[in-house]
Amino acid sequence: MAFILIAEDSATQAGQVRGLLEDAGFSVRTAPNGAAALRILDDTQPDLILTDLDMPEVNGLQLVEASRRKYPHVPVVLMTAFGSEEIAIQALERGAASYVPKRNLARDLVETLEAVLSVAQAKRDQERLLEFLSETQTTFSIGNDVSLIMPVVRHAQSAMDEMRLGDKTERIRAGVALERACYYAIYSGNLELTTEELQEAYNLEDGGKAYFEMIESRRKQPPFQDRRVEVDVHMTRQQATFGVRHEGRGFDAHSILELANRADLDDDGQRGWLLITTFMDDVSFEDDGKHLVMVKHAESNHVPAAK
Repeated sequence: MAFILIAEDSATQAGQVRGLLEDAGFSVRTAPNGAAALRILDDTQPDLILTDLDMPEVNGLQLVEASRRKYPHVPVVLMTAFGSEEIAIQALERGAASYVPKRNLARDLVETLEAVLSVAQAKRDQERLLEFLSETQTTFSIGNDVSLIMPVVRHAQSAMDEMRLGDKTERIRAGVALERACYYAIYSGNLELTTEELQEAYNLEDGGKAYFEMIESRRKQPPFQDRRVEVDVHMTRQQATFGVRHEGRGFDAHSILELANRADLDDDGQRGWLLITTFMDDVSFEDDGKHLVMVKHAESNHVPAAK
């Protein structure tokens, strides 16, 4: 059972979020602001921190920064409200692992936390060090099998760990970006499903039946069934380079890379791209948008740049 610490100054909102998480099987503790959350962190370590942004004493951005300095192994997820875009982008750049718009908490919160916890747990499970390793390169051909995405992410995080690339927070963030890139390559690339099609099926109140049936049906149809996704993971002591190639419709690189310079957190279809362009230091496209290249430098103290 994962332990979640909620920092939220609205007692009503905190109660609603607590109910959602407890119903999903999480152990939950609440704090009325960031200062109280930091005091709790000094006594006990949660598996994840879920925080509001606008709070008295210590706000969400300050909590992200303080948590990263003292407890970099504990991921932080933001709850964003309309009007908080600027501070939310700053928090993502300074260490937060993901975000969920408050208007979508009931729909997206549990899934988002489970995804971040899965990435974080993958890192905690692999603490071995290989001091004399200077370079590694691996390529995975995963077809359209989404069940292979997390094993690839775990491999990538382990390789970053072995090379001493980034702290634990940065490895979690790189894992989140790589996971999103692989899903995009399969769903939007190889299977050529539009954001509108996916969102419409996802929003149906049928427990996700139409959503998964649509994906499975497309996977079995020609020419989609024969397309493959390849993931390259190249590590040196200086940087991690991730390449994700698909064989379907190329992405609109110009539109995607514009996300690096605008704070549009309420666009569900672009959420993953925003995380990718924020968490990676360099993002580029090759082969008419079919090959995404993401780079994470050993020292990532600057604002990420999309090229």
